[in-house]
Amino acid sequence: MPYVTDLAKAQVFTREGACDHRDTDIPWPKAYVDARARIGVDCQCVTLSEALDLNPPTQPSFTSRSRSAGTATT
Repeated sequence: MPYVTDLAKAQVFTREGACDHRDTDIPWPKAYVDARARIGVDCQCVTLSEALDLNPPTQPSFTSRSRSAGTATT
């Protein structure tokens, strides 16, 4: 059973099925995980030129995060 970082690709198990592989496995309820899931972007898989091609600079929809302060600016 491979590990995944994309919840859309994750396999869903019964409680018993989730606990029969390793002693360290923790059976998280699917509804609990779904309620807390957030979309994230792997920055290793994106390029600035591709993003700019899809979103022309005339549309003010970019967000920037200060690396030092950790605050978002638009």
